[in-house]
Amino acid sequence: MSLLETLLRDISFFLNFSSSENINSEPVQKYYQGAEEILKVLKPIILNAIFDSEITSDEVLSKAFEELGVSVEELLQQFERWQPLSSKAYFVLQVESLISEIRNSCLDIFRVLKSSHQHLPYELSSASLELHLQKIKHVGYEQTSSVIKEAKRDQVGNFGPSSEILLRIAESLSLNSNMEILIEA
Repeated sequence: MSLLETLLRDISFFLNFSSSENINSEPVQKYYQGAEEILKVLKPIILNAIFDSEITSDEVLSKAFEELGVSVEELLQQFERWQPLSSKAYFVLQVESLISEIRNSCLDIFRVLKSSHQHLPYELSSASLELHLQKIKHVGYEQTSSVIKEAKRDQVGNFGPSSEILLRIAESLSLNSNMEILIEA
């Protein structure tokens, strides 16, 4: 139970972080909203249905909850540390990875719950679990990190990234001033 209580606390902290000034800039706000959307799907399931259920003793489910908790905590730390004069590219590389881990952990949780329907409270039917699973699968966020990594590979190859790649990065990161471009360079 303490694992679920800790996870719920961390999710609540994350969801309450939306009022922070740290997430008022692009792309920070976009990534926060993507993670928030995923966690908002999962939180009521934990609170309303799983918390008092026997299924919490399932080892696979416990491991998925543990991994999710670690990722949520790390993601919250990234948002707390974000400063407007920091590198947006570095932030994106860190955050996209964590959001992917959160998404995968949530999908694992719903798959385990769906396969363990005999232990679930009556509020969670297989159809409702599938609906939640699909919601999480369809939460979208850009994969800017792949473009950044491509530019880094081009830089190592002594050719330098193409102007097209640099433009895509500038647009994805909402680089609007020479100062922001300089920070990223």
